[in-house]
Amino acid sequence: MAMRRPKVLLTGAMHPDGERAIAAVAEVVRAPDAQPGTLRRLVAGADVLVVRSPLPADLFDHAPLLRGLVRHCVGVDMIPVEAASARGIPVANVPGANREAVYTNLPPQQYRFVVEATNGDGVWTQGATWNFGVEPMFYQTRWFAALMTVMAGLLVAAVWRIRVRSVRRQFALVLAERIRMSRAIHDTLLQGLAGLALQVDDLSHTLEDADRQSARRRVVKMRRMVEEYIREARQSIWDLRSPRLAQSDLPNALKQAGERAIGERPVTLDFTITGTPHRCAPFVEEQLLLIGQEAVNNAVQHGRATRVGMEIFYDESHTRLRVSDDGCGFDPASLAEANGHYGLISMRERAEQVKGRVRIDSSPGRGTLVEAVVPTV
Repeated sequence: MAMRRPKVLLTGAMHPDGERAIAAVAEVVRAPDAQPGTLRRLVAGADVLVVRSPLPADLFDHAPLLRGLVRHCVGVDMIPVEAASARGIPVANVPGANREAVYTNLPPQQYRFVVEATNGDGVWTQGATWNFGVEPMFYQTRWFAALMTVMAGLLVAAVWRIRVRSVRRQFALVLAERIRMSRAIHDTLLQGLAGLALQVDDLSHTLEDADRQSARRRVVKMRRMVEEYIREARQSIWDLRSPRLAQSDLPNALKQAGERAIGERPVTLDFTITGTPHRCAPFVEEQLLLIGQEAVNNAVQHGRATRVGMEIFYDESHTRLRVSDDGCGFDPASLAEANGHYGLISMRERAEQVKGRVRIDSSPGRGTLVEAVVPTV
């Protein structure tokens, strides 16, 4: 398949020898009148434009194939050089008297410059050659392109990591709120309803004995307990401080929680304070109160204990709460694997929230000891 010869468009008259030299290597197209309409039509298929007359400013908008521009014996102000430079078209300046050629916008690569001369009779001398190269700017080198590619990849990776971290943070907030609500429901509503169930069971036996005054007293007490559970549930939903801690200190709140959990059952509560009581951070006291309440509820409802001991120890760096009972005990390892028992998990999570720890010592037949240790500050 024959290669297409480059097409050279001449604007204006040119020496015959020059035209013959161009015609030997390319197809010559002439535009002698150099009218704007004619130039716009002919330049559409031209590869090189030899300028010997003024050009319209928008000519290059009609030259999609143009790869070179030669300014031959015309002034720079007669051609739109800036428009050619903006499109990356090399411009060669060939003034007739100065015997020099000026090229602009040469891409960075190796070149061979060939000079030939004729005596006017069509006899050409052997061309003189000069090999030279144009060094690329730093932003035109391969290492710069590779560096930009790596930086673009790192930027995309960084944006992706930031996005993933943001999604994980949002998910963690939602999950933390769900866990908080599950603990709040377990420690308030579920425990309260379990206590009410036992109260109703005792009340049914009282009614069988026809002790109306005692039954009335028990019903009034149950109503007050329900009201208190409603207040605690509302406080838990809004993540506020427990009403008992808002009205008294931690030891009194723990004692009241233990007495309320025992209720009318034949269970003895021993409460002991060691050290000088002092206030901890509100959130720390809230978690200790709920841990103590959960431990007493478990001892009374599940352990069938007859004696429950609550001890709180104060020192300079830690606050320690111990809840012990003489109930039936259990195997902590087997209970931790059972579904539907969240009390032990809830106590450990509450201690971890305040950088503390919970230790549970129990075995079947010898009672249970729950110890929670939290920092004072």
